[in-house]
Amino acid sequence: MQPQLSFDLVARIPDDCIAVSESGLRTPDELQKLKAAGFDALLIGEHLMFADDPGAALSALLAAPPAGTSVMIRVKICGITNARMRALLAKPAPIRWG
Repeated sequence: MQPQLSFDLVARIPDDCIAVSESGLRTPDELQKLKAAGFDALLIGEHLMFADDPGAALSALLAAPPAGTSVMIRVKICGITNARMRALLAKPAPIRWG
């Protein structure tokens, strides 16, 4: 998925709905921009599944927001299919396993 698609569609999401961005996210900057654009949650999957160290990749994605901001990002990690994969991932922030 392309993150730009989420930016193109966010204005169409009613205010009383939870806005969830598609996966395809690879940088902390993308997560921060999507949160600032109005998304309530983000899907993360492919980036972690292909990472040599999924825990380190997740920690890098959830890096602290820029100084002076307090943006909390909710992430649902997609593609967790077994206990071994779950054990490889760190738990640095609010995460919904799936």
